Amino acid sequence: MVDVGMLAIKWAELRREQRGAGHALPAGEPGLEAWLALTESGGLRVLLALADDERDPVVDVGRDGALRCNVQLLTVGGSPRRCIDLSCGRKALDEVFHHFTFVLLRLRAELRASATVEAAIREFCDLLGLTGEAGRHRNLGDLGELLVLSWLQDRNPAAVEAWTGPATGRHDFRSGPLALEVKSGLRPQGKVTIARLDQLEPPEEGELWLVVLTFEADPLGDLTVAGMARRVDARIPSGAQVQPEARAKLDVAAALGEVNAYSLYEARVYRITEDTPRLRSGMLVGVPEAVRSISYVLGLEHLEPWRLPPGDHDRVWERLA
Repeated sequence: MVDVGMLAIKWAELRREQRGAGHALPAGEPGLEAWLALTESGGLRVLLALADDERDPVVDVGRDGALRCNVQLLTVGGSPRRCIDLSCGRKALDEVFHHFTFVLLRLRAELRASATVEAAIREFCDLLGLTGEAGRHRNLGDLGELLVLSWLQDRNPAAVEAWTGPATGRHDFRSGPLALEVKSGLRPQGKVTIARLDQLEPPEEGELWLVVLTFEADPLGDLTVAGMARRVDARIPSGAQVQPEARAKLDVAAALGEVNAYSLYEARVYRITEDTPRLRSGMLVGVPEAVRSISYVLGLEHLEPWRLPPGDHDRVWERLA
């Protein structure tokens, strides 16, 4: 399995041997069809081959040159291949690009090349707050997960082992038969978006709790992505089994995470049972095979009978931690 350290070693090898832009090393398993290379000026670069029938990625990487994305015809293994060419335009961001490439390769194992690049860039733009004024609060999902993780660490500093969201787990937190799904937003918050049908399906013979956090933008608030990541990281005990994807997210968020400040307005917890209103796969009839995923919006007012009293929230954190 590729890890961040191995990527850094391979790029260091390319730089040490002063390999030109025409030389590349495999980024991982051959099936990924991804390679590490350098730009003409020695900057970090990663290449992903496109299938013959695959479209170009649609991405917005801004105009500052920190990240560049192009599609070009390159010779790979003696044959011309259409490739997505991603490069880091600032040496100061090398470490961030290491983590970005790690996430990229993780996604590539599940998605086609164009979808992989779009998802990786979207994830890092959200994490680092690079979405512009219109999207400046899109990093609240990361803030919410980190805040819940800090509450779990109040009971067990090694609770980071249950943080499965960064590793594309079905739920954000999972410990044995217990799972938490976290949704975050700004007030007023009367609805949440469910990204996949299985997101609100409890573990087999287990329990699922939906945690809805409502934040307020607050210049004097003590909640930021960067600050929460550092707080969580500082409390992880030696020997804790941290998912590689969670480790990567913590490292990047702590170093460069988005710094808009917030205060917590409200925390709500709902028990997801067989009767909780939600969309389930058995309700869908005649869905075309071409439909790969379905998301929907859930009105929280319909979940009131399944809402846990605030005084009982601690019981959920204690059981999961």
